[in-house]
Amino acid sequence: MGRIALSRFNLLLIISGAFSVFSKEYTVKVGGYNKNTIGEDMELVVRMHSYLLRHNIQKTIEFIPDPVCWTEAPNNLKDLKTQRRRWHQGLLSSLTLNRGMLLNPKYKRIGLISVPYFVFIELIGPIIELLGYLYVILSFTVGDIYLESAVTLFVLFLIYSTVISMFSILLEAWSMSTYPRIRDTLKLLLYSLSEVFWFRPLMVIFRLQGFWYFIRGKNDWGSLKRSGLQK
Repeated sequence: MGRIALSRFNLLLIISGAFSVFSKEYTVKVGGYNKNTIGEDMELVVRMHSYLLRHNIQKTIEFIPDPVCWTEAPNNLKDLKTQRRRWHQGLLSSLTLNRGMLLNPKYKRIGLISVPYFVFIELIGPIIELLGYLYVILSFTVGDIYLESAVTLFVLFLIYSTVISMFSILLEAWSMSTYPRIRDTLKLLLYSLSEVFWFRPLMVIFRLQGFWYFIRGKNDWGSLKRSGLQK
């Protein structure tokens, strides 16, 4: 849904590499894929935006929600860690290579809205989340916390995140018939009640590893164990 909204205003900076279709003409004009980044799909999209805006070409980069495409997702924790680390490392690499677009009026809404969003929300998000975890732990340790307010905020956050996850699961189950068995949908709904305690902290750790790999200059795409799609 987020990509549909970004696409509506031509603010999209990434489309899934496995399901992307690029104009050959403009792909060649911008130099094709960058071999020095592991986030080559996003970097190409950002560079295309830059090229189109610098040359005042009225073209859009769109997300089309209608086609149904399938790819094999990680089915174990190790592969999930590799995927999410690689995604964040690719995000950091793409934004670094195109850092001149950040808050640059020459790039219009891309430079003033889209790039800042990906920098300050998507990229820096795990750092802020980690600092939040550390602050809460430290506050409990030194006794510098209002317990009633903290519990209230935590409950509200838990309800908010759970409702969003539940609606996402139900929307996919209803629109795509992804989970034909009712018990599978119910199982996912139960998982959504606990994800804030284990899944989100894990995602923070995996995404922070993307920073570490980038700092070390380790462009390791990694590998995923393929087991085939199961019906």
